Amino acid sequence: TELIIFSSSILSLPPFPLTHNCSSAFRLDKAFRVTYIIRETLPGFNMAINLETLAKMHYFSGLTEEELKTVPQYIAFEKTVPRGEMLLCEGDMSGYTYFIVSGAVKVYKKNANGKEQILNIQTAGESLNDVAVFDGGGAAANMLAMTPVQLYAITSADMEKLFMQNPRIARNIARALASRVRRD
Repeated sequence: TELIIFSSSILSLPPFPLTHNCSSAFRLDKAFRVTYIIRETLPGFNMAINLETLAKMHYFSGLTEEELKTVPQYIAFEKTVPRGEMLLCEGDMSGYTYFIVSGAVKVYKKNANGKEQILNIQTAGESLNDVAVFDGGGAAANMLAMTPVQLYAITSADMEKLFMQNPRIARNIARALASRVRRD
């Protein structure tokens, strides 16, 4: 097993007013060829980010291993949401794009009579809150965890950095959003 430590940096994470010290490490387990990025985001809290999982996410599919290694430094936090909990309500302000690692999220709107109109069921590999992050508005729909859901979150500023530094990510974002428009 090989361990390489990357430099530390200070991140300010919206909407949290706190500043966190972050350090990253890369470990390649040669026996299983599984790559993890481990970031210490809060004292005593480690987040393991599996690059194979990232590679299956629509925004990051087709990236080389070297390109994938740059993504975890932008992941602000990981969150597990219990079944039945609302992630976001339509109009909520959030400066994050969320990536579903596991689980299923119902994306829906309510009409004037309060009846739900399901827009989509988002599953592992898909993203949430894209529109709000890219246009600066509130959440475009309600988002409810149908199962326990594990999410990665990236700030809007870091999403912009990612797609500016890697044209393949920008192309993947365009394809993912176009696919969603066709589907919905």
